Amino acid sequence: LIYEFHWYPDSLTQGSLQQYLDGAQFLSRLLGDAPIYLGEFWTFTAEESARWLAVASELGLSAVSYWEFVDTNYTNTTGWYIYPEGIPDGLTNFTSASEVDWEAWDAYEKTVADGKYWGAYIC
Repeated sequence: LIYEFHWYPDSLTQGSLQQYLDGAQFLSRLLGDAPIYLGEFWTFTAEESARWLAVASELGLSAVSYWEFVDTNYTNTTGWYIYPEGIPDGLTNFTSASEVDWEAWDAYEKTVADGKYWGAYIC
């Protein structure tokens, strides 16, 4: 499993990226220290995008990309994920570990490990 976050601050600074990363690291620890992926941010130029991709990588993120697109016709969900029947669409929409449906999480985690299902709701 991997924890993904998006970076859309008022202004792009190394401090704002670090603040978002700190939050992602906190939530990742709640999920057993999942690798962290910066999946989306916005800039106006290719040079600026390349610079921030490099900065994010240098901060130790496991993966970084500029932007992603989801084909909801393929996933049949509201995002870039496919859940097995019986797993709620908002499984990973939480702000504290006490809100996690651990029974559903454990069931989903097994299907990811065996390669049958993948992805997660992006919040």
